[in-house]
Order: sequence, then structure tokens, then C-alpha cells
Amino acid sequence: MVYEAVWLLKLSTATLLHQSDAIMADRYFRAGGHLQRVARARAKAAVADAPSCTYKSKLVEHLLELNAWKHITPQLVQKICELARQDALILTNAIMIDVAADVAINGANAHVPDATDIHRKIDAIMPSLYTAANAGTFGRNVQNVGRSLTDMTRSNRFAGITRMSLPMKVPGMVHCKSVLQEVLLPHRSLAEMYHRFPASFAARICPSSDRLFEFWTACANHPSVARIDHLLRDVPDWRRKCIPLKLHVDAVPVVGVGKSWSILVDKP
Repeated sequence: MVYEAVWLLKLSTATLLHQSDAIMADRYFRAGGHLQRVARARAKAAVADAPSCTYKSKLVEHLLELNAWKHITPQLVQKICELARQDALILTNAIMIDVAADVAINGANAHVPDATDIHRKIDAIMPSLYTAANAGTFGRNVQNVGRSLTDMTRSNRFAGITRMSLPMKVPGMVHCKSVLQEVLLPHRSLAEMYHRFPASFAARICPSSDRLFEFWTACANHPSVARIDHLLRDVPDWRRKCIPLKLHVDAVPVVGVGKSWSILVDKP
């Protein structure tokens, strides 16, 4: 009985101390005018511990890829990320309840971060999820969602574009006009994909030299291969180096195939 009474006394004391600290902290942050409270809140956020490392969200990477291929809309990417972030915050609140109960039992000396600190830490550890969820101010400005998501993929943009002036027919003019155009040269495009995006290169262009050899061996009896053999006979071991390409320039859909919003390869 004496042990139980001491334990209850410690529990009550810890709870009262925790509540007293919370009340004093709340009074401190509520004191003064609005600008003073905002300044104190920003100062508190500035001294928060920075994460030791950050992680890329696999969910965001997958959604951005789907959006790049136009399988889903930018607004859907934003909504999924926002809901995922809300789940993380709900989980944090549940953890905080368990931590508070543990502190109440073990004493008031343990440090208990508030929910805002943990929420801020989650956003700092996985910033891509917060940025995607915050696209268009958390979806309230739907017209800005696409632009925000495009800015997130700016570092992954394809840099192998060659700009050159080409003669173009201009309506109302008799003679052609030189117009600056962007062209994807095959050798530059393949080289950049090979060095910058090796996984995509292996999945969509060429998995291995052995696979190339299997392809050319299977097509050995095709009439067109005889012409290729004649053109490349001076290239050593060309069957393991030559990548077959099939180019479409006749308004073939490349993304969103079969959908009303599909995009054609020759779309300006």
C-alpha cells in the first residue's frame, strides 16, 4: 500500500508539472501582440534541430513518374500526397499520446516534444512529400498545381536538346523563314539517358549487349537486316552495339495512349 501511494504521488506530481509547464509555455506564446507572437513562433522554428539526413519519398517519385507519362493529373498527385501527409500527422499524434503517458509514469524530467515540433520534423525529413502536398497551396489554387510539380522535376529534365535554325513555311509568306527549333539527336539522347538515367535506359532502350545480339540473330533472315549488315559491316561486333530504333512522326500518341487527352509525338 505504501509503495502504491508513493507511485500515485509521483504520477500526480509528474502530471501536474507537465500541465504547469504546458500552461506557462502557452501563456508565453500567447502574450504580446500578434506580431510578437509570430516572431516568437518563427524563432522557435528556427532553433529546431535540423534533420541529420533527408529521404526521398518513394510515393512522390512514383506519382511524379505517372504524372510525367500523363497517366494521372497533377491535381491527383497533389491530393494523394496531401492525404499521405495527413496520415503521417495522425500517426504522430498517436505517438505523442503514448509518449505523454510514458512520461507521466516515468517522471517529469523526460523531454516531451509537442506535436508541432514532430510535424515540422516530418516535413524536414521528407521534404519532397511536403512540397508535393503543398502544390498550389495544398490544392486550393488548382491552376498552380501543375507548375509546382513541374518545378520539382526541374533537376531531372532532359538536357540533350539541340537547338538549330531550320527553314519553315510561314503562313502569308512566299519564302521560307529560318526558325529556331529544338531537336533530339539520337546519339545525344541515347548517351544522356545511358549516363543520367541508367535504370530507364536498361528498361526502355537496351537491357544489355547480349539482348541486342539475340535480337539481331532472331532477325537474321529478314530482308532489311541484309541492308543493315552491308552498312555496318565495318563496325566491329555491331550486333552487340547497334540499337534498333523505330521512329514515328505521323501523329502517333506517345503518352496517354487510348485516352481522349493523349499527346502526340509531333505536338508543338
